[in-house]
Amino acid sequence: MYSSTMLKSAECLLCALFIFIVLATNSVSGQGQWRKYDNPNDDLTYYVSQTNYAGASIIDINNDGYSDIFFAPKTIFLNDGKGNFPTQSGLPYNPVIAAATGGSWADIDNDGDMDCIVATFRCRVFMNLSGGIFADSTSRYPYLNNYHAFGCAIGDMDGDKQLDLSFAHANTFHPNPQPGLLVIRKEKDNSARKIQGHHFTDELGTYTVPYWSDYDMDGDLDLFVASGPAGKPGKDFCYKSLRKELGKDSLLELEDELFAQQLQDGQCYNFIDYDNDGDLDLCLTNYFGVQTRLYKNLGNQVYKIVSTPFSQASTNLANCWGDYDNDGDMDVVITNDNQITMYYRNDGNDVFTYLSDNFSTSSAICSVSNGDMDNDGDLDIVVNGKGNNGSEENAGLYLNEGIAGNNSWAQFSLKAIATNSTALGTFVMIYAKINGVQIKQLREVNVQNTFQGQNSTRVHFGLGNAKEIDSVVILWQSGMKQNINSIAVNRIYTIMEGEKVSKVYESGTDAILIYDTGTETVKIPKTDKGEYGMYQVSIINIMGKEMYHNNFEQYPETINVNDLPNGYYILLIKNNAGISDSFVFIKY
Repeated sequence: MYSSTMLKSAECLLCALFIFIVLATNSVSGQGQWRKYDNPNDDLTYYVSQTNYAGASIIDINNDGYSDIFFAPKTIFLNDGKGNFPTQSGLPYNPVIAAATGGSWADIDNDGDMDCIVATFRCRVFMNLSGGIFADSTSRYPYLNNYHAFGCAIGDMDGDKQLDLSFAHANTFHPNPQPGLLVIRKEKDNSARKIQGHHFTDELGTYTVPYWSDYDMDGDLDLFVASGPAGKPGKDFCYKSLRKELGKDSLLELEDELFAQQLQDGQCYNFIDYDNDGDLDLCLTNYFGVQTRLYKNLGNQVYKIVSTPFSQASTNLANCWGDYDNDGDMDVVITNDNQITMYYRNDGNDVFTYLSDNFSTSSAICSVSNGDMDNDGDLDIVVNGKGNNGSEENAGLYLNEGIAGNNSWAQFSLKAIATNSTALGTFVMIYAKINGVQIKQLREVNVQNTFQGQNSTRVHFGLGNAKEIDSVVILWQSGMKQNINSIAVNRIYTIMEGEKVSKVYESGTDAILIYDTGTETVKIPKTDKGEYGMYQVSIINIMGKEMYHNNFEQYPETINVNDLPNGYYILLIKNNAGISDSFVFIKY
């Protein structure tokens, strides 16, 4: 039995917790800057980069609704959801620490959790068995036995449920020189075969990092290989997928696009809609052989170069885009392996302002990624890799404290059904009035969008002073177009392909189940949805994976969730007349 005191205490606790994680608050210090995470009890505070070039990635490894951290080549810090990172663990291997290492994370086997590939001295593939327990499955890919890579990326070249792998080998930088590696995995026969017949796959080169993006928004993922020769202009290798045009797995080397025509010293490709016009522009960080370039898409992949404060010839590495101030357009952080990191605010109309008193590091870093680590609605930053002129102590987490002020926001976790569950290649467009003007914003889901690492796959939008989102349009890679109208701001939503929106985090307790830590049960409120027939009850985790299913002959009052890991869940209940209801609960 639940006492009134117990219920009241639980309600207060949940209400306080939800208010904490939902509302975008001002920083405690009021400084409007990022603060380096410094909990003296956590190993994260003392983490140091393992090498000069090492990736940082933000992912939810154990499906608890909180973003975790991966520092290549193997270190993992799990977020406990209370503002701490008490757990340091690692992928189950002992890498040779070489000068370059990166990672890419996605649900490779579509079982509901995030798997990993690592570019390092002998590359690896790790499958997430459950809750962050990993198995080394590299043996399935014999061509990785003695393969070394600078960067790697998971993509979906053929549009099936089995994700594909790419690795970039930088000739003269690694032993045992080899071309780049592209592996296509097939669901129907469970095969994994190397693709050849392209410069990248057949010829040696100074390939640094591969990137997958549907740059022309035609429904299939294209491949871009940064090939920085580190100091002199050279050719990058960019490929358009012809799956939509020809119906087969085929790559065409690009020649007409301006960025493909020009010689580059390529390090990081990022296709983003920085000007909110509904198509993808390109930011390409080049090393000092060529200036860093911002390509504005004028429509139909016709580009012009926009001059910016970061359009300079320097040893630039990452360009990491996100709406850090939540004002409704995307800003950028640029890393450099000989200089401090620089943050540039997007002021609209192709104008960017360098803010020296905002995010930076004391000296050079290599990789930077972003995600909302504390579920407060703004983007935090994780960095790794000390570069040539950096300090290994720069590595770590930098919390966004006040940069976003009281601006509105929204985030979306997507779960595809018809194609890969990570929803790679899916686009989200939202429409909302900011300062009285209807603004359209666009995001793409991909898992290699910074140098040797990746941002959170939970899609983030800043919304300025918008009071609501007028509409959301999701273009799933399967071709399905999903429209959602009039939803609230300051929420984190989970959306399954073709299904209704589930509000995962929201203030108040009227739609929240009460979880009793004493009995390990969830109490289900009585509803007016029908009190007859057989009842089906399912519990879905934040990644869309069904964790519990059972049938009841009468309306259940409680469900035992002792076997579920801590996290956020949606409980669905339906009777045999088709009448259904849903609730949200936290197990902690």
